Amino acid sequence: KLSQQTTAVMVTLPSHAADNGGELIYGLAETGVNVFRINTAHDSPQVWKAMADVIAVINTGRTENNKVKIFVDLAGPKIRTGRIRKIDLPVVVGSNKGMKEVHLFGGGAFSTRPETTDARTLRKEPARIAVEKKFFGRLKEDARVKVIDSNGKKVFINITELHDNYAKGVIEKKVYLDHTAKLYRKQHQGAVLNVEMQAEPIRLYKDDLLVISELDVEGRAAVCNEEGNVVEPALIGSSFRGIVPRIKVGEKVFIDDGKIGLEVVSKDELSITCKVTHAKAGGSLLKEEKGINFPDTRIKTAALTEKDTENALSVIEFADHLSISFCQSAEDVRDLQKLLTDNNRSDIGIIAKIETKQAISKMPEILEQLLGWEKSGVMIARGDLAIEVGFQNMAHIQEALLDICDAAHMPVIWATQVLESQMKNNLPSRAEVTDAAMAGRAECVMLNKGPFATDTISVLIHILDDMHSLFKKNRQLLKKEMLW
Repeated sequence: KLSQQTTAVMVTLPSHAADNGGELIYGLAETGVNVFRINTAHDSPQVWKAMADVIAVINTGRTENNKVKIFVDLAGPKIRTGRIRKIDLPVVVGSNKGMKEVHLFGGGAFSTRPETTDARTLRKEPARIAVEKKFFGRLKEDARVKVIDSNGKKVFINITELHDNYAKGVIEKKVYLDHTAKLYRKQHQGAVLNVEMQAEPIRLYKDDLLVISELDVEGRAAVCNEEGNVVEPALIGSSFRGIVPRIKVGEKVFIDDGKIGLEVVSKDELSITCKVTHAKAGGSLLKEEKGINFPDTRIKTAALTEKDTENALSVIEFADHLSISFCQSAEDVRDLQKLLTDNNRSDIGIIAKIETKQAISKMPEILEQLLGWEKSGVMIARGDLAIEVGFQNMAHIQEALLDICDAAHMPVIWATQVLESQMKNNLPSRAEVTDAAMAGRAECVMLNKGPFATDTISVLIHILDDMHSLFKKNRQLLKKEMLW
C-alpha cells in the first residue's frame, strides 16, 4: 500500500557512545534508531569496535528485519585548514548577555582556559580559573570573589558549590584574564595561574588577502607595519597536496561551510593567494580543521584514499554499509567494490555520497555502477554539496537527485543539518521542521550527533509518521482530513 512507506532513522555515534556499557547506544536504539553511523574521520578502530560490540548485543534475539544496522562513513579526500600558531592572549571568561558558570581550581596542576566544548560528549564545559592553593582554601559556599581583569574591569564570582579540588560559581559579566588579573576574597589577594596559550585570531574582512599553502605551516594573522598597512597577508596551511597546478586564477574557494568566500588572485608552485569576497560585517574568524571547497576546480583524486582502505579493512567484520565520501565517478564505486570482493564481503552495502559538482554530472554512470551491487544507495550530502553548487541552487539540485534515484529505484539517504538546532539546543527552528518533513521522501534520514539526540529522534519519528500518512515520495495520498 502507498501509505505503508517508512523512512529509517540514522544517527551518528559520538566518541563516548560505548562508555558506561553503551548506555547511550541502548537508549537510542530503544527510541527508534534503525541505523548507527560510525564516522571514521574521528576516533580509532578500537573505539569503532567497542561501538559495534554494543550494537551486536542489542541485535541478539532480534529478527533480521529488526536488527540495527552499522553504517561506516569513510572520510574520503576532505581538504581542511591547517594548524594556527598559539600565542599569549587573555582568556575570555563569562558573558555580557547573562550569568555564566565558571570553575575555580586550586594549585599549579590546573590551567586557566575559556569555555570549551567537550570533543567526546559535545557538551559545553565551563571556563576554568586556576588559583593558588592558599587562596582556594579560603573559598566557601555563598562567598563572593572579586575579580579585577587585565583591563582593570571589576566583576564578582558567586561561589555556589565547594568540592575537594574545585569550586563552582557564576560570573556576572565578561572579563579578560591573564597573569596581571587579580582575585580578592575579603582582604586576601590571589593570582590567576597557568593561562593557556590560544590560537592567534585570524579575522578576515571583505577584500582582505589570504595565502593558502600546501605546506604544513603554522597559520597566522596578517602582518602590518606601524602605520597599520598590511605588509604580509594572513597565512594558513592546508591538507591539500598537489592540486595547486589545477587551480586557476579567478576560481572560487570556500572555507568553513561557506562562512568565508574567496577568489584566487594569484598562485605560485605551492600556494594560492585569495581575496575575500564574502565574510561577516564584523569579520569572520578563520579556524583550524575547517573544510575547504574548490567548486570551480576539477580535482582528479580517488575518493577512496589509502587511509580509507586501511579503515575499511578495520571495520569489514562488522560493517553493514560503507560510504564513499566525495564519490565523483563510477570508478570510485568500482574501487570499493573490488576491495570488498577481494575480502569476501560483497554482502556489505555501498553508499555513494554525492557532494560535488562532478558527481552530479556523473550521476547516470554512478547509479549504473551501484545497480550492479547487491546492496547500494545514494546519500545526498547537502553540506559540501550546497557549497559546490551554490546555496541558491540547492533546492533544485536535491529535487533532481531524488528524482533520478527514484527513477533508478535507488534508495536515498537525506543528510546534513536535519533538525540541527533541536540536536544542539533541544529546540528546532521552523524551517528545520519543514525540512525534516521533506526528508520523508527518502528511504533514510541521517541525524548528526548532539547532546539532545534522544529528544530529536522522537521529534523526527513523529514528523515522518505524520508525513507518511500524507505522501508517498512526491505523490499526495489525499487522505480524509480530520482537522475540520
